[in-house]
Amino acid sequence: MLKKFLPIPKKRGLRIRKDLASSHLFSKTRINRIFKQIVKKKGERSLDAMPVIKRFLDQETVGYTQAVKAASDYVANISNGGREWLYRKPFDPSPGNLEYFSLMYALNNLLKAMNIREEGRVLEAGSGSGWLTEILLMLGFQVDALEPAADMLQIARNRCQHLGKHYQIDFSEQVYFHQTTIEESEFAEHSFDAIIFFDSLHHVVDEHTALEKVFSYLKPGGCLGIVEGAWHPGNKALERQLVKEMDTYGTLENPFSIEYLDCLLKRYGFIDQVRYISVNGFFTPQQADQPLGKFSTAPVDATNNLTARKPYGAFPECHDLQNNTHARLTLLGGGIDPEKGNASVWVHIKNTGETNWHGQHFRQGHITIALKKGNLSSSTFQEAEQRHPLPEKLITPGQAIDTNFTFTLPANGIDPWHGWELDLVCEGFFWFSARGTKPCPIPNVSSRG
Repeated sequence: MLKKFLPIPKKRGLRIRKDLASSHLFSKTRINRIFKQIVKKKGERSLDAMPVIKRFLDQETVGYTQAVKAASDYVANISNGGREWLYRKPFDPSPGNLEYFSLMYALNNLLKAMNIREEGRVLEAGSGSGWLTEILLMLGFQVDALEPAADMLQIARNRCQHLGKHYQIDFSEQVYFHQTTIEESEFAEHSFDAIIFFDSLHHVVDEHTALEKVFSYLKPGGCLGIVEGAWHPGNKALERQLVKEMDTYGTLENPFSIEYLDCLLKRYGFIDQVRYISVNGFFTPQQADQPLGKFSTAPVDATNNLTARKPYGAFPECHDLQNNTHARLTLLGGGIDPEKGNASVWVHIKNTGETNWHGQHFRQGHITIALKKGNLSSSTFQEAEQRHPLPEKLITPGQAIDTNFTFTLPANGIDPWHGWELDLVCEGFFWFSARGTKPCPIPNVSSRG
């Protein structure tokens, strides 16, 4: 890992210093501190064990008040064409419509990965002109749009009002606009099902305050979604682009290194952090056998596209093998019907261990109910055609559910209608019976007289 924390050459540091000197966001004193971190000796670590390479600009060089003022003045400083884009975004009319596809692919991929609950409450941090806000509203979410620039918020309000008129939907109780930054925001603890930073996290001045608040605002099990570019020393093209943007508009353009953002999320309590590469579009059958990375829209080390989750509480996760995961399964009714070739069962399932069970199929180690026959390691082992996810989003230790399932049985093997047992599976990790849970035998209904 230390190979990624190499200091940049002094000559390149001097060149970027010169470029930054023209930016009205930074004083000379602050500019002289920009490379305080990235010229540290190779392998040097700070006392908090954070990576040496953190963000493009050292936090001490960035003035919060100046950054917020620059963001507030952004609309006034852009051209007429730029203002038109704020109303048109994401619909890019230029040849190839590249920006449209880039934005929509990234957003759709993020929302799919986050899997926000139906009608969930979403905090959109750095909502800008409201194009993403519109989409969230149309998908049925409750939205709080957070943006420091009054002009941007007014554009977003106008867009959402016209959207409602066009589709004859009243969004007045579905969206709320807040003129503030994430650092100065004030929401109650456990307010949101999801928080999104779409190409906006790099504008945050104080990442520590920001992520501490984000963690507090999320409900247990809530999801954080981030889409934006990553920075690492040596990416000259990106650095020139960042300097140009700051010089033109004065806005803060301060992306994170991958290592630093990962450490921050872990420090502030997030779990299940997953990074993604973006692969979009149609592919021919001939392309299907080629490596996935070949079709990525950006190198994996060039993006901070990720999701992370707030833990549900004091109980450990089911896939943590160091903790006891156990269940008690009790048949309440039903059984195997040979004439139909299936098993319909009504069952009582209780969490008698010390770990959380998750029913959401997109989660790592989610729990399914399976019907099996024979030893797991045996060559004669059989399983029904379906595994059913838990009907509940979360079952904590001590909780229980009564529920029913139907399984389709394979009509082969010796005595196909006897010997079946109900079991649970921590997907990708283990069967519950392999860790001490007693499977629940399922009788043949026709043989019970």
